[in-house]
Order: sequence, then C-alpha cells, then structure tokens
Amino acid sequence: MRIRPSRQLVYTVAWGITRSLRVHRFGIANIIAALRASPTGTCIIAHWHQSLLSVLLPHHHMPVATLASHSRDGEIISRYLEDIGLKPVRGSSSKGGAAGARELIRCLEHGHSIVLNVDGPRGPFKEVKSGVPVIARRHGVPVVPIACRATREISLKGSWDRFRIPVPFSHMAAVYGEPLWFTGDENDTTRLEDRRRLAKALHQVEQRATTLVGRNDGLPPEKFLTWLST
Repeated sequence: MRIRPSRQLVYTVAWGITRSLRVHRFGIANIIAALRASPTGTCIIAHWHQSLLSVLLPHHHMPVATLASHSRDGEIISRYLEDIGLKPVRGSSSKGGAAGARELIRCLEHGHSIVLNVDGPRGPFKEVKSGVPVIARRHGVPVVPIACRATREISLKGSWDRFRIPVPFSHMAAVYGEPLWFTGDENDTTRLEDRRRLAKALHQVEQRATTLVGRNDGLPPEKFLTWLST
C-alpha cells in the first residue's frame, strides 16, 4: 500500500525548504518588458523540469498558473500550488493534455501568466518539446526563459531529470532571459527551429545563473546537446 503524504506535510516540507532561501533576481526588466508588449498582458515562463521546485519560489502569490498532472502525485502538487497562491491546471501530455492546454490558454487570456517546463514529464532530459513554442506562436504571447541555481543543492542522479533540490539557507539566483517571440508560418521545420531556439536561450540563462552562484556545471553533458545541431 502506498502512503500518501498529507497536504500539510507537503506544504511544511516544501515551503520549509524554499522560504529559507535567499533569492536574488536578475533580468526583472525582461519579464516586465514581455508583459508590457504582450497582447494579453501575460507571458509563458519556460524552464527545465530539473528546476521545478526552485522556479516556483519567485512566483508565490502572483497571477501565475502551472500544470499539474491527473495522477495522485499531481493531486498533491495541485494542492501545494494552491497553498502557495498559484493556480493549478490539471492535465499532462499523456492524460488530459488537450483539456489542460485549453485551460492554460484561458489563463493566458484572462490575466494569468503560465509557468511551464519544456522537457517534462518524462524527458528526454533537456530536450525542448514543441508545446511551449506552439502555444506562444498560435496565441501571440512572448516566452521568457528562466533558470534558478542555488549555491548548495542536491541533484537526484537516479531521476531522469537529475531533479535539483536547493539546500535550506542557500543563496539562489533566479535569472530571467530576454523575451522570445515565435511568429510566422508553422511547419515541421519551424517547430524544430523554435525548439532549438528556446533550448539555447534556456542554456544561456542557466549558464549565467550557474556562474552567479559560483558553480561550473551550467551545461549538461555533450550527449544531451547533440539534438541541437543534428
């Protein structure tokens, strides 16, 4: 029998980790510019799945929505998102994806920016999927890449995404990159170009965040970068 942690336990543990972090934000002007230029006043904030826990921290109690799956784990995550003042949208690429996408678009059109990971829920590791660029292109909203790194963090080597957990009381750099706009015709070629462009922007902000916290592992191993040029 699988034991499910209580809502209060999840909040206590996750918030206990994140609230102790000393967060330093960089590139705030980029997200302000994106919101001002967007026809809806909202944007898509894109990140790697690896940094999910850290990326949520700078957006507590802001008009931001994000995706939570229909699984039991997704229910736990959904409740945690509500507890920290974010709007959960239920759905995933494997179940309830279409309904989830429609709700995310409604969020964009009605005052909520959305925070989305680009390589989840199962990878491949740091390979951008087409979802974020497609939504941005079809609805005319900008994408702002974000990366978060902590001076001390734990990486779960056994997980597909090498999930990172910042160590309490660490300093964390949250870096927003320049807004990306995806325009023009959509076809197989442009979708691949969009994915590569977003990936390169994410690698760039991650390298900056990594340098800011005094680390030197901003890029993944070379084998995870080959899709950018093949």
